[in-house]
Amino acid sequence: MVLELGDSCVVRCRTSDLICELDFKTKGFFSGQNNSVSGKVKRESTGEVLYEISGQWSNEIFIKMAKGSSKNMFFDVKTAVIHPMIVQDIPDQQEIESRRLWSKVSTAIAKDDMDTATDEKTRIEDKQREDTKRRETSGKEFESKFFNLVYGDQYEFKGISTIDFKNKEKAKSELQKMAFTLIPKQ
Repeated sequence: MVLELGDSCVVRCRTSDLICELDFKTKGFFSGQNNSVSGKVKRESTGEVLYEISGQWSNEIFIKMAKGSSKNMFFDVKTAVIHPMIVQDIPDQQEIESRRLWSKVSTAIAKDDMDTATDEKTRIEDKQREDTKRRETSGKEFESKFFNLVYGDQYEFKGISTIDFKNKEKAKSELQKMAFTLIPKQ
């Protein structure tokens, strides 16, 4: 048996008027494939479907023009270059950063100690619920470090208007500076 997570996501680019809707599907009980993905790239203003995406995110992903019949390789996991993650050491991270926050859970899972993993997970989630309740009681809005709420559940990256994405090296440097700027520990 394989544990799979299925969900959907939307990636929107206002400047190009394009939107990509992706569905990450789980294998059916009797048929289908693990790790399947399907999606559409549309012109947002008209809803016109331009491309269709299909495949497995763990293997090969294909793209084809909506009005065409031939699929082309879009992404191949087997030949993709894996870029090393750039992360701060856990002691240098903020208390709420994922690697630091969930480190005890991860360690327990790696040791196959599900009781400790469950206890640590419960502790984290209980604290998050308490923090949310305290924030709501005081009337304070949640403030994301990297994203601004645009409307509803739509967020926009805070650096979108200040980072020069055409210059890859400069953009990388600016993103690292933004991500690794330390906020006084709480």
